Amino acid sequence: MSKIANRQLPMRDLNKFSAHEERLERLLDQLQPGWRQELVFKRFLPHMAASYGTPLAKLAGASGLASPALAEHSNVFVCGDYVGNSAQLADCAVKSVLDAVAML
Repeated sequence: MSKIANRQLPMRDLNKFSAHEERLERLLDQLQPGWRQELVFKRFLPHMAASYGTPLAKLAGASGLASPALAEHSNVFVCGDYVGNSAQLADCAVKSVLDAVAML
């Protein structure tokens, strides 16, 4: 994974956020050409801290976190940093994709 794809800025770099936004947009240009023409709304949140869902005892701990499979829709899956019970953030996002593919 590219180092720019998942970056939490050190406090000393928060005043340089426009350069980081430009780098992210250039990465998107490579990964998803034409995204700018489809853009409806854009929000860049350089001060937002990365976080993940908290496994709660009342929700069966980690086993209570979301599954990639949607019970109400066959062959529709969700993936992301909040899905699955074995990782956090980027690791969890990738793992949820792999789990969804294995369910096909």
